Amino acid sequence: MKKGIKQEEKKGKNILVVGSGGREHVLCWKLSQSKHVDKVFCAQGNGGTKLNINISPNDISALVNFAKDNNIDQTWVGPEDSLVKGIADAFEIANLNIIAPNKRSAVLEGSKIFAREFMKKYNIPIPNFVPFKNSSVDLGIEYINIVGAPIVVKADGLCAGKGVYVCNSKSEAIKAIKNLKNNFGSAGNDYILEECLVGPEVSLTLVTDGKSYKKLSYSRDHKRRFNNDKGPNTGGMGAYAPTKLITKELDQIIEDTIIEPTLEGLRAENFDYKGFLYIALMLTDEGPKVLEYNVRLGDPETQVIVPLNNNDWYELGQAIIEKKLDGFEWSNKQAHACCVVAVSKLYPGKYRSGCKILGLKQLTEISELNGFYAFHAGTKKDESIVRTAGGRVLGITALGTDHLDAVDRAYSAIKIIKFDNSAYRTDIGKNNFENE
Repeated sequence: MKKGIKQEEKKGKNILVVGSGGREHVLCWKLSQSKHVDKVFCAQGNGGTKLNINISPNDISALVNFAKDNNIDQTWVGPEDSLVKGIADAFEIANLNIIAPNKRSAVLEGSKIFAREFMKKYNIPIPNFVPFKNSSVDLGIEYINIVGAPIVVKADGLCAGKGVYVCNSKSEAIKAIKNLKNNFGSAGNDYILEECLVGPEVSLTLVTDGKSYKKLSYSRDHKRRFNNDKGPNTGGMGAYAPTKLITKELDQIIEDTIIEPTLEGLRAENFDYKGFLYIALMLTDEGPKVLEYNVRLGDPETQVIVPLNNNDWYELGQAIIEKKLDGFEWSNKQAHACCVVAVSKLYPGKYRSGCKILGLKQLTEISELNGFYAFHAGTKKDESIVRTAGGRVLGITALGTDHLDAVDRAYSAIKIIKFDNSAYRTDIGKNNFENE
């Protein structure tokens, strides 16, 4: 836009994306492709996002003021903390458009006890569970001694993805409860003990205006740090979409027993939910069951499901805001995607940051025409040099004509990226992950 053009003459729309990870880079990338959009700002952004602003995602009043001062037409939110703190409510009070569930809706992720009781109320298939509110460690130990192991221990509140323990022995479970109580503050005061389900996990992401919904491609995430799903849990080492585990018949079962009852419950409780709803599923011998809800996009699932979508996301945002999603023409690509995450070698332990990243220019030159994308997560730009600034550094995504093509292409692309103490799993989407 040329200098001197009056604001009322500006044709392009201004967008604000809140967050600084790979998911937010994908949102910036997708929204910048819209024919309606002029600028995409990111708070706080990373080394891959362009118009970064130095405002914390949790500084809601500063974000509201920025949106007012910069004529922001739509705001999209990545992190769960911002949602649970009520960013959507603050924007709506200020009469600003935001694509995000309000604080009351965000309790579906903010409290696992609330979410489980909601699912039970609306007959959504879930594991057996017992909530422990304001309960001592001793009560949990007493229950564990009765039911035995394996058992799952979950903190009620947000613990940055570290509040869930799958315990194979009573001693592990008792240690997990004590860890929640000692290390997670109020988030670990209340907790759940629940049945340990068996089966492959699948991620389902919906976008909804509160009345109707659209489905992004089913995806699968690899959370364990090392090959063959060994080692500690992480924020995600890679993902792929779609998955052949979801047949047409199983998709219909999920719609009938999980999606529709969930949305019916949201409407019945007057949540006025709008935005993304992520449903983590376990495909058990008894049928699909819900592991948890997230009230935002997953990461790194976003890096595969969003590139597989054909829509203009500014137009999608308007359809959500105006509650016209039902008539919105929705289209996912007939293709496959795989994302492999390059991490700092010692992640999720203590790792070194500040390493210069090589190969980004080369990858960019062959990128989108060939279906390759480098989505930044833990990076920062030091003048013209991009350096590591986190445990999960880059998500290298590739599209392919089929599953194996996408996997092979992602691995050919990630080999171009180099930085000191880099690492990645070599089995994302390989081995028997599609045949579990």
